Amino acid sequence: MKAASNKILIYADNEILSTLLNEEFTQVDIELFAAGHNPPEDAAHSNEVIVLDQPDSVAINDERLPKPFLVTSLIKAINSQLTKNRSSGYLIDDYEFFPALNIVTRKGDVITLTDKESQLLAYLVRAGGYVHKNELLQQIWGYKNEVDTKTLDTHIYKLKQKLPLLREMIIRHKFDYKICLP
Repeated sequence: MKAASNKILIYADNEILSTLLNEEFTQVDIELFAAGHNPPEDAAHSNEVIVLDQPDSVAINDERLPKPFLVTSLIKAINSQLTKNRSSGYLIDDYEFFPALNIVTRKGDVITLTDKESQLLAYLVRAGGYVHKNELLQQIWGYKNEVDTKTLDTHIYKLKQKLPLLREMIIRHKFDYKICLP
């Protein structure tokens, strides 16, 4: 999973729709699925735009375009969703965290995070409680089994160096981690 980039997921049996969107959105990952597949429940809340082809309309996340529609209307609706995804952030005290952009802002200053730092911080913020080390290693780095690695500790250390406020907010208890938000 790439936290920094948006993705368009197309659920359709319409090759023309897929070809058109691939040509228009060259800087965005596009995946095509058969119409019978269901989008993941949390996709519309992440950095993914869902395009669901239905008999009487096309749904773009929470917006619907009745058929027939102008291609420009479809492109405009998708661009609108991509912009929404880019602008959604989290407020952490006086920092604003934008996971899709891999940045944290504070009083006009911009702090750049790596993909993994951004994914780790977003995962902890969304979890709202303790998360086991193995879950973080699996979800963020793709490790399949329990492994003995300092990857997680190293990334948390680097996050705390970049964002001093997190030194007090990210808590470790044995093999579990959480972020304590004000």
